[in-house]
Amino acid sequence: MKYFKCVVCGFHVMAQDEHCQNCGVLRPLESLAVREEDYSTFVTLAVVASVLIPLFGFGFAFGLNGAFCLALPVCVISVLVARATAKALANNWSNRSQQAFERQIARRTAPHQDSLVFKEDVIRKRIAELSFREQQVNDVLDRVKQNSGEQWQKVCATLEASIQTLQRQHARYSAKSVEIDTVRLQNILAHVIYDTDKFTFPELNKYLETIEEAQKGAYKLNGQLAEQRRILGSVLEVEELFQRVSEVQASMRQLHDLLVGRQAVLALKGITPLDEALTPISAPVVAIRKSEVFNIQIAITDFSASFDELESEYMRVQTEEGVAQQVSEIIKRMDAKP
Repeated sequence: MKYFKCVVCGFHVMAQDEHCQNCGVLRPLESLAVREEDYSTFVTLAVVASVLIPLFGFGFAFGLNGAFCLALPVCVISVLVARATAKALANNWSNRSQQAFERQIARRTAPHQDSLVFKEDVIRKRIAELSFREQQVNDVLDRVKQNSGEQWQKVCATLEASIQTLQRQHARYSAKSVEIDTVRLQNILAHVIYDTDKFTFPELNKYLETIEEAQKGAYKLNGQLAEQRRILGSVLEVEELFQRVSEVQASMRQLHDLLVGRQAVLALKGITPLDEALTPISAPVVAIRKSEVFNIQIAITDFSASFDELESEYMRVQTEEGVAQQVSEIIKRMDAKP
């Protein structure tokens, strides 16, 4: 399996991928540089030719002397006109060509709804909306608690239940943000498990540093998931994500050991009798490849399915007689109170 880097975000993609699964750019291996077309030479030659050809034709018809007498003043004027015309036409064509390339690039870089960046933006918006609504409910709850009576106790209970609902949705979206980071972490290392026996010593150094940084990232993700587990409890989606991060960490440790072993082989190559003892060190890579821990397509497919379910639940809560309606009614009653 051969991976290439997306020209926009550096996410590892395959040659057949129509768009980058991270940033969503179409044809992620094609450059986004705007090509500047220079038509000045072509236009100048065309304009000059359109002037000289009639003059030569006149010369053949009326003789060289007649052509020279006519051409001398005409050529001076024609050269000036040709130069100005050529420059104007060349600039116009170049600008049109550049605008066409810019429109093409804009189409290629337009947000793709299946990309991680697009969904990450949705998550940020949802979290902001949920935080704002939770603040609204808390503000009303503070005012409600100042009143007594059975009716207000029911209102208070409704508000507190609404806050819990909002907090759970907030935590679920935060968990999805962690899952996106996990997919990106997997993608960083997906290409490393192939051709490990062909890496040079400096390449191994570079990949080991990448793995060590990724290990730190995985540790942070575990901490973020622990926070979401505190709010959500032991729910399936969080536990599965915990398991995935744990599998990634275990595979990273194996991969790190493998690459260190390969470095040892290269460092000691040619020194007998160590050659025979060190060569079997690369065997664990087969198990890592078969584990599908770094299969990005599966990871993104699983994420997309669960994300769509979360979005459906969010929309349902927003459209039902839920938090928004309850808060609105409570505010109206509070404002109407003398």
